[in-house]
Amino acid sequence: MNNFGSIEYAVELADRLADEGVRHFEEDLTFIEELEPKGVLRQIANYVTTRLL
Repeated sequence: MNNFGSIEYAVELADRLADEGVRHFEEDLTFIEELEPKGVLRQIANYVTTRLL
């Protein structure tokens, strides 16, 4: 999989999808107050794509 770039492709795709999810989160959920739980939700996409495998 490394020889064909599959892992790199999957990581890049996950990053793009996570960025898109965060963008939708920010645009579509502006009605939610800026409190700690909302910040935690923001961090989930980052954690999922940056955690060690």
